[in-house]
Amino acid sequence: MKDGENEKLKLTKAERKRKEKFDKIVSDMTGKGYEYKDLSFPMWYVYVVGIMISCALCAAFFVPFYLMNRPLRLDDNIFFLTVTIGLLLVVVHELIHGITWAIYAKDGFKSIGFGFSLKALCPYCTCTEPLKKSAYIVGAMMPTVILGFVPCVVSLFTGNVLLIFLGMYMILGGAGDIIISIKLIRHKRDDKEIIYFDHPYKIGLVYFEKGF
Repeated sequence: MKDGENEKLKLTKAERKRKEKFDKIVSDMTGKGYEYKDLSFPMWYVYVVGIMISCALCAAFFVPFYLMNRPLRLDDNIFFLTVTIGLLLVVVHELIHGITWAIYAKDGFKSIGFGFSLKALCPYCTCTEPLKKSAYIVGAMMPTVILGFVPCVVSLFTGNVLLIFLGMYMILGGAGDIIISIKLIRHKRDDKEIIYFDHPYKIGLVYFEKGF
């Protein structure tokens, strides 16, 4: 890839390195008769569609929580604690991605990369090794399930306001992962002939389908 193209895409050094490796993989896979398909999407899609879906999920938890615990007694520090702890959990979120995908990856953590996106203003985790659909979905959703869904469910039984707020915070933070998982679930193909691969610098993934 030429420097001019890198500047146009505004890729970081780590992203350029992953793209160079990815370009070689694309060349190799297409040479073996596979067709390249892109399942990535722009950041605005996450903010619009992803947040809408996440808000619906949050409402599904908050409405029963409110009905079971009204009137809510909000501590003066509840929002400060939610944001502070939530920001720390964002890092844990990415670690869970990495740990889960490393379990499925042949090279383990050698295939896992972490970084910080200035465009999205948040940390990220990426897997540089092809994965099966089920493995990709599990790795994508695991942080939202553990840090989002589980606290929300527990809050319904305990009435803990901080837990429901943290759970919803992390569900909103998993908007991109939720969209990716929905795309993959709706992607009806014969998985035996498909190889899924994390996009090196965009949100989402790509896949290689065996041509016939």
